[in-house]
Amino acid sequence: MDKKQFLEIFFKKVDEQFKEVVIRLEKKDPNTADILKRSKYSVFYSNPLETLKEGLIYYLGFNPGGGPDIKYEDENVDYFEKKEKEHAFWSDFLHGEWENKRGKFKKGEAPHQKRVKRVLEQILELRGIKGPNIGKVFCTNLYFYRSKDIPALLKYDKYDCWPYHEAFFEKVKPEVIVCNGNNRKVSAFSEIEKKFSRVMDSRSEEKRIRKKYFLKWFYIKPDFSPLKRVLVLGFPHFSRFSPPFEELSEEMGKLINAT
Repeated sequence: MDKKQFLEIFFKKVDEQFKEVVIRLEKKDPNTADILKRSKYSVFYSNPLETLKEGLIYYLGFNPGGGPDIKYEDENVDYFEKKEKEHAFWSDFLHGEWENKRGKFKKGEAPHQKRVKRVLEQILELRGIKGPNIGKVFCTNLYFYRSKDIPALLKYDKYDCWPYHEAFFEKVKPEVIVCNGNNRKVSAFSEIEKKFSRVMDSRSEEKRIRKKYFLKWFYIKPDFSPLKRVLVLGFPHFSRFSPPFEELSEEMGKLINAT
């Protein structure tokens, strides 16, 4: 099965699951069902037609932000084929026009985008990969449904995206998994720590890099990788915390070299 066929099947399954969740919600919470229906879902920050293959990094956010008042395009193979024609190695971190409470930013210029780009660049550079390579990094979300925050996401009822990630991991075979958010209660890092508990090769650790900035990590020996160990890194959420890049690079270098 080629990549396009894989993605066509994937998007069909995700869309069916999405519709099932909406129908289930309509019976007990019509207002939340309407919000979800209009907010839709989003899976990828990079173009899977170009990045769903073996690579160094697997970037993982928690879920896409957004809400019912914004009109979104349907995410499918046609959508990403169009992106491929517009930009070689399209990435929402490079080409997306994001906004926050301060207003709307030019493409790739939102603080969140710039922080993600720099950290990914640092990891690539630590592995000897230099140049404009961020668009080649596989980037996705742990959960696919849009919401303005985590409490709003939890109203959508339980739905499981992990089987999709298991399929992605088999294709990407990353050396480093980057988690955006490392809160112990609910974050990409805390959730994936639970998912990987069976294959953890070290206990979860953390280090204060500067003041309130803590880097967290653990190593795994997963079935999907031929490597001895895969590093899982948890960063304070890039939308709220600006990384101390110099100190962070030094610490990441030590951790990557230990894989």
